[in-house]
Amino acid sequence: MLNILYIELNTDGTVGGSHFCLLDIVRTLDRTKFNPLVLFYQHNDLIPAFETACDVIERDRTRNWIIKRDLPRLNDISSRVPFFLVLLLLFQKAYNFLRYRLPDFIDIVHLLFRHKIHLVNINNAPLFPDLLLACKLLNVRCVSHFRGTPDHIPFIHRKVMRFHDAVISISEAVTSNARKHKINTRNFVLIHDGIDIAAVQRKRKRDPVSVRKEFDQGAEHPLIGVINNIKDWKGQHVAIEAMNVLKKTYPELKCVFVGNISHLEEDQTYYRYLQGLVAKYDLAKVTIFAGYRTDVIDVLGALDILLHVSLSREGFPRVILEIMLLGKPLIGSNVGATPEMIQDGVSGFLVPANNPEALAERIEYLITHQEVARDVGVEATKRVREHFNIAANVKKTEELYLKLLATK
Repeated sequence: MLNILYIELNTDGTVGGSHFCLLDIVRTLDRTKFNPLVLFYQHNDLIPAFETACDVIERDRTRNWIIKRDLPRLNDISSRVPFFLVLLLLFQKAYNFLRYRLPDFIDIVHLLFRHKIHLVNINNAPLFPDLLLACKLLNVRCVSHFRGTPDHIPFIHRKVMRFHDAVISISEAVTSNARKHKINTRNFVLIHDGIDIAAVQRKRKRDPVSVRKEFDQGAEHPLIGVINNIKDWKGQHVAIEAMNVLKKTYPELKCVFVGNISHLEEDQTYYRYLQGLVAKYDLAKVTIFAGYRTDVIDVLGALDILLHVSLSREGFPRVILEIMLLGKPLIGSNVGATPEMIQDGVSGFLVPANNPEALAERIEYLITHQEVARDVGVEATKRVREHFNIAANVKKTEELYLKLLATK
């Protein structure tokens, strides 16, 4: 039995697609060959689901000491003397390394040794060099899932990627973006994310009528939605702008936004900006911020159209697979991996990113051509079943593990 340690790096307090993709993997993994263990660096609402599938370890990697936050008066004084500020920031880095990062490193080394780990799979991206170093010290294979197309990748992260035994790129878009940042992609392996079709169907608990009733929207009026954590690059403002374009023609059109808002100041600021847009355009009665929900599949099943309006960074959005599987039409920004997932005009529709007018035009087209919406939904379901089943994803992942471990 090969012991696999999965490490989820997210520490912004939200639950996103990477968590659900990891959950599908550990649930589907061949237990006659692999024994999975999952490490979280921050508690999240999905941990109970993981605990039904495998053993779970929690650690707190959010601890740090920040002068600006913890000693604001000293920070204000030192900001007037650049040399003193530099010294304080250097002290901050040294303190955090000795007080938190070094103990974290010792802890991961101990964990790898104690659980006799054969392979580590970092779930989000190969970002923490200390995890790689711990694996190298103990001769443990190290694999990372690279799930995004960030606009900026720090120098150290770009350089250490080549030392991973493999980097699982979840889309051609992710690999292409890495090359744009001058990253050596020789160890990249393309494995598209998959989805557990049966599990999605089991999650459907409520009928669409009851969900729409919760949002005070009858079957005679259209309901659209954006299912993403609230972040500026997720582009929720584009959907609000499109609603403003459509409000005179379709005054009963409603848009529901489902997703977490992290504790990060930039995300809180963006949420306030979205609320300001809603007030500016007088859309409060037709715009719903539903927050984080555990019944996302039921919400998706109640929508007439899903909008995926990200501006960039999307590696392989899971929610697109979910809405396609449910046979509903999708309108997605033509960025990242979305063009790999849907065929424009066949299993979904693509529009330019950050273009409310183009988005509004496509929404109106689907509202007025319901037969097209139905046909697109049928093709979308077919495409997910044929190309993005979790079984195929896990089989390729297992083959990669066995190949790496055979050469150990």
